[in-house]
Amino acid sequence: MNDAAVAASGERRANRAPRRMDAAEIERVVGLPVENAERIDAVEALTTLEVVDDRCLLFRDRFAEDDIAAINAFAGRSALFALPAEYRGRVEVAAIFLDQPREAFIAIAAALFDYYGTYWQGFEDAGAAQQRNPGAILMPGCFVHPTARIGEGSMIFPGVVVGPRSRIGRNSMIKSNSVIGLTGFGIHRAADKTNLHLPHVGGVVMGDDVELGALCTVCAGTVHPTTVADNVKTDDHVHIAHNCAIGRGAQLTAHAELSGSVTVGAHAFLGPNCSIGNGTTIGEGAIVGIASAVLKDVQPHKLVVGNPARVLRDLP
Repeated sequence: MNDAAVAASGERRANRAPRRMDAAEIERVVGLPVENAERIDAVEALTTLEVVDDRCLLFRDRFAEDDIAAINAFAGRSALFALPAEYRGRVEVAAIFLDQPREAFIAIAAALFDYYGTYWQGFEDAGAAQQRNPGAILMPGCFVHPTARIGEGSMIFPGVVVGPRSRIGRNSMIKSNSVIGLTGFGIHRAADKTNLHLPHVGGVVMGDDVELGALCTVCAGTVHPTTVADNVKTDDHVHIAHNCAIGRGAQLTAHAELSGSVTVGAHAFLGPNCSIGNGTTIGEGAIVGIASAVLKDVQPHKLVVGNPARVLRDLP
């Protein structure tokens, strides 16, 4: 497992909300019955199949035979699933069955976190945020959410915004007009073609000695945090989408664009104007050439170039 995956797994835990919802309230929110409702006492967190915990909400968009055992690992726990109808009778958990399970997840998650109300409110200016983060250097013109934490010796430049549930380690530098921990581009197109925003409440976790250039974005994770490991350095105008995991010592140059759920291995180098496709892994020590479009995984210590990117040679 590379450093990025280690960082991500270390931060993967059930994401607790500030409130609880019982089955009756959930049914009112989604307008559908909760089957096996006696198996939950309440829902108060979001999680994924990889993190088994109590009182959690999960969803699967499509039926997959391989997921049945993972879903039933939650049997006996107070867990609620939003699932396609093909799972009915094959899982032993409380569930809402519907054609578009993501829509139920969106509605319940938004209610749990008051996503369109208090969740995003209360940003503090540099003066107020400095009191909460006394060891950091917060310059005038930056804004920090009261649930965010910034480590000792870190410098936050004017114009920076640090969103809810975000953590920045020690001795890091975030340059002007960068945005950390605001919502990613998670959009669900409903059956009526309406675009629905998928709540992103996972926040961002950044390590020590990280340098983020000006005008960069690091989007909040959906359920678990987007992670940036120690000693990562980025140029200006870099975009790191939701659910990414960036490994220790990686370098990301100007206009590198990482789509959702990208993993970048330790000490990898991403060249200017490259684009990394959704869910792709860049291996440890790999180099992505200028303006390359990476559409499939890159093995460790490979140089890839082109559109689509192809292996040019091995690296020592």
